[in-house]
Amino acid sequence: MRGIISSLFVKKCEFCKRLNFRVCPNCLPKIANLKHSQDAIPYFLNYHDEKIRKLIWKFKYKNEVSIATDLAPLIGDFIYEQIENNLDLQSEHIYQNIYIIPAPITNDPTRYRMRNHMLVMANEVQKYLKKLEINATVCDCLAKSGTKRMAMILGKKKRTAHIEKSISLKSPPPKEGLIFIIDDVTTTGATLKKIKKLVTTKQAFVQIVALAH
Repeated sequence: MRGIISSLFVKKCEFCKRLNFRVCPNCLPKIANLKHSQDAIPYFLNYHDEKIRKLIWKFKYKNEVSIATDLAPLIGDFIYEQIENNLDLQSEHIYQNIYIIPAPITNDPTRYRMRNHMLVMANEVQKYLKKLEINATVCDCLAKSGTKRMAMILGKKKRTAHIEKSISLKSPPPKEGLIFIIDDVTTTGATLKKIKKLVTTKQAFVQIVALAH
């Protein structure tokens, strides 16, 4: 009986059914392609794809932390390439001060099993970067007020106004260095742009990026 139950709940890649992954290393480069949304926000996955949508839903609402481990290379490689391809970011002053800031979520325990799934993702990206010999610091400095997900029921103008009011700093952000703000899904780009505005300083290079659009 135990063997039957474990076989029913074993992890399989959503795309090729390889065991012990939700997205295996072979499938990840096949489904991911760096693009920019209409709001010029970099992203990797097509949220309109049913399997992608299901994957992010499981991570966001069903506490499947292994999905963060599988997808972390997308953001990790993006950060690595930003540093490698931009000579201005290779100065010792910036390179030694790299931060990952996760977007906050609404405080709704009836929907979210994790306090902040993107904080989990940020920690996985940090681990991945360490393998590439890049030290980054996770900075959980943001908060989102309210208990309801208003984004899906508001028009773009009202959604932007709601985000302006609901997202705030709960602790001081980094004053300098290279800052990457990460989110799971970008739609209008209002959330990431608001966060960028909150954490940007003259001494910081700030980049926003999302997993899917």
